[in-house]
Amino acid sequence: LLFRFIVPIVRSLRSRLVVEGVDPVARGVVSIRLSGRQLRRLKARFGQFFIWRFWTPKLWWQAHPFSLSAAPTGNEGPGPLAPSGENRVLASAGELALRYPPASVRSREQGTVVLRVLVDARGSAQRIELVRSSGHVRLDEAARDAVGRARFQPVLRNGEAIPAWGLVPVAFRLDRA
Repeated sequence: LLFRFIVPIVRSLRSRLVVEGVDPVARGVVSIRLSGRQLRRLKARFGQFFIWRFWTPKLWWQAHPFSLSAAPTGNEGPGPLAPSGENRVLASAGELALRYPPASVRSREQGTVVLRVLVDARGSAQRIELVRSSGHVRLDEAARDAVGRARFQPVLRNGEAIPAWGLVPVAFRLDRA
């Protein structure tokens, strides 16, 4: 009870956390912007995971995993939050060479996979994590393979390419197989 409810309530009240906005990124994935005061006291870092509770009538009893896309600075929010990932959808430098697994076509499997990808300054995927499964292991693996081979437009900060996390939704549709 103490660590599930009391500690999170005290931390929320101390920081006066407020949801500034919720932006859809991909189907089932959102970016959440927060603000508050003395957010540096959270001692949060880029990529750190949190379990967040939203104190609304429908969500208060559920814990939601999030990771930070930027560390808090002063009273500014900790940057966009997204379930297991970054707020931006990465732009591919070319067509994603997606290979629909033949066994998945025969089994009539389809769905959307959302991957969280760390892209280096050259646009190569360095790390790939599954955010949301299609519900079919073969499709999830095919999406991971395609994204691992892909090149992305590097993320720019002040005109310089930097390593950054982003989301890559990959849709498998039988009408496009």
